[in-house]
Formats: sequence, structure tokens, C-alpha cells
Amino acid sequence: MLNKIRAVALAAALMVPGHRLASQSERPATPCRHCERPTPFQDTEGLAVTIMVREDFASRTVDAVIRSEPGSASTSLIAIKRAALSPALVYRALASLSQSREKHKGPPSKRETMRLATGSAFQAVPDEDRAWVDRLVTQLSGAPATDIAGVGRFPAVRLAIDKQTLRGK
Repeated sequence: MLNKIRAVALAAALMVPGHRLASQSERPATPCRHCERPTPFQDTEGLAVTIMVREDFASRTVDAVIRSEPGSASTSLIAIKRAALSPALVYRALASLSQSREKHKGPPSKRETMRLATGSAFQAVPDEDRAWVDRLVTQLSGAPATDIAGVGRFPAVRLAIDKQTLRGK
């Protein structure tokens, strides 16, 4: 029986190319997901965004709504529930906007609305983005009420997504 197990293991090892076998031994025990994480900078460089804070949404199961508008000169909108306002939620909302742009290879052909569910666990904000996301959350916490076309008057911050500017480099 032991010989059969050894033979199966040897056959399996011979089927794996040598370069893959070597690279597998160098990998950490837990795979690194950093390269796969959503980022707000993928396809949104230079994009104008208004981030607003609301007390609540019609659906209690929503913490954020992301609205991506057609046209390259349009301003996208992110609405966040005040009670849920956190760096991880803000970062995830911006990353969702970027993923939408990546999926459509630019702005969508018609308005696209995405929702982030209440209680969703989001990945932590990467170290290189933590400072500007924390500043943005602080700004949103004390933002003055602003007229937002087609939406109303809400506390809001407007920004252009720019990796170098936001990261301060």
C-alpha cells in the first residue's frame, strides 16, 4: 500500500514542470492578495468624484451607493451612510468605481449604479493609501452641505482621483 502511495506521489511530481515545482517551494504559506486587490487608481486617474454623506438610504441594507456616469468629462458620485463612514468603506467605494471603469474600458455607456451592502467586510486600506483615505474620512465627517445636481443638498467633498497627489508623492 505504501509503495502505491509513493508511486502516485512520484507520478504527480513528474507531471508538474520543473520551473513550477521550484517556484511553489518559494511561495509563502498564504498567497499574497495585494496584487489582486481592487484599487481606486486602476482606470480612474483624473476622474472627478463627489463623495457625499447621507443619514440613511431607502434600503437599510445599503451602506454606500456608487453612481458612474457616461462620458469622460462627467463627475461620478459616491453616497455613503454616515453611520457606516470608515476608511475601508470609502476605499472600497472608490475601488468599485475603478472596477466599473475597467469593466467598461472607460466610462459606462449609460449610468451605472452599484451598492455596497451593510455589514460587508472589506479589505484593510493598503499602507501607501492609509494617510489620504484617513484625511478624506475626516473631511467627510465635517464637510459643509453642498448642492449636488439632481440629488439635493448634502455634506460632500469633491476631488479628482490622482495617485501622486493623493499619496503626496
